[in-house]
Amino acid sequence: TVNEIELHMAPVKLEELLAREADMYRPICVEAGISLTLHLEPVVVWADETLFATMIVNLIDNARKASGSGKEIHISCQKKAHQVMVQVRDQGIGIPKDQIVHVTEAFYMVDKARTRKAGGAGIGLALCKAVATAHHGELMIESKLHEGTTVTVTAPLYEEGGIG
Repeated sequence: TVNEIELHMAPVKLEELLAREADMYRPICVEAGISLTLHLEPVVVWADETLFATMIVNLIDNARKASGSGKEIHISCQKKAHQVMVQVRDQGIGIPKDQIVHVTEAFYMVDKARTRKAGGAGIGLALCKAVATAHHGELMIESKLHEGTTVTVTAPLYEEGGIG
């Protein structure tokens, strides 16, 4: 599990990390006819940059798999009190209410046929939740069937002289 991995924590300029990962992922979205928009406030978090980036790519990839051509994925980050709030919002197929509680379980897949076809292993959101928890944050999912899903990750802001 992520808890057994040695974290390499450092101050990370989150807006730069998000912009970089989105730029690397943009060609895949463009090819699928999906637009990727960003609204990023400058914010520094105390994080393992590689692990945090992996989580973000996973969330963007999930949003892409759920979205069809002509849809949009919106990525944002903003300060809320002593935390940062990162959101990845899609206009995809959504997750049925009764399954939202299960999607962060390892190997749980809402649509097994679609997920396998898209190359998913079913560990994405479980890993993302573990990464958020390892960063003293949390991962929350809101979804409306046929309208889309918003995944929110919170993490403490980095402040000189201490965390949070």
